[in-house]
Amino acid sequence: MVFDKQTIVGKYEDQFKVKDMKNKHIFHDIYTRVGDPEELRGFIVELLQDSDWKTSINELTKFEDEEMEPIFRGGRLKPIRSIIKAFKQIKKGPKYPWVWKLFFLIGAGFLGLYLYALMVPNNWNMNLILEVTPVWFILALIVYSIKETVSLAMWVKISGVYDINDGNADVRIVLAADADKKDKEAFDKLEEDMSEIYSVLNRKYVPRKKPTKTEIVKVLKPKKKQPELSLMKTMKDIDQQIATLNKRFINKEISEETYKELKNELEKRKTKAETVLDLLSI
Repeated sequence: MVFDKQTIVGKYEDQFKVKDMKNKHIFHDIYTRVGDPEELRGFIVELLQDSDWKTSINELTKFEDEEMEPIFRGGRLKPIRSIIKAFKQIKKGPKYPWVWKLFFLIGAGFLGLYLYALMVPNNWNMNLILEVTPVWFILALIVYSIKETVSLAMWVKISGVYDINDGNADVRIVLAADADKKDKEAFDKLEEDMSEIYSVLNRKYVPRKKPTKTEIVKVLKPKKKQPELSLMKTMKDIDQQIATLNKRFINKEISEETYKELKNELEKRKTKAETVLDLLSI
């Protein structure tokens, strides 16, 4: 049923939860201070493209909700969040090694049979043998040309706070990468690409004054009650609204189009709350 399916937003947002990214084959964390966070996002995309990675997700989340602003100092500090996903494929040896070898051996057998028939008088159908022999070699070549591919994926998440007065942002860059198969060659390629990207980011951004986790958390405005509790309550309220929305859709009180639109908006609000909660817990 429609209400049991995640929207497109919900499906890919789950991939960028830090606890899930930590379970990937490679995981890196960088805390730094940058100028324009959009420049950082563009720079990372260029790095990926230079290493032949193709970007499938490249999104900036804007925080316009008034309920989020009280957490930050007088609206001067704005939470920022960008997510990037890229992929590439590497080709290895033949996908069906035993099949092409078998076809080749059969072809070699027919060739040997043809040569034997030329030397020993017999009544075999020489034309048939001559026609069949190259077919097996062609089949072997076709199967040999089918290479095994391994898909690689990389996830990048940028979270932080942007000071609209001085134009700087304290950010956390989370990098993760994995392959769809446990393959040494694929993992070696992942580690090579990730090492290069991580090194470039460190050279370009980390030499500036590198803020600690504590300094980043300090930009959050203290409240009488912890902001984490407020955000968790917001997320719980959103979950309840989604549950109510599902019931209304089941009871045919709203159209499928309206249902999808409202659920998409609720999931976006929840994502924003989760991002700010992530900032508070770093």
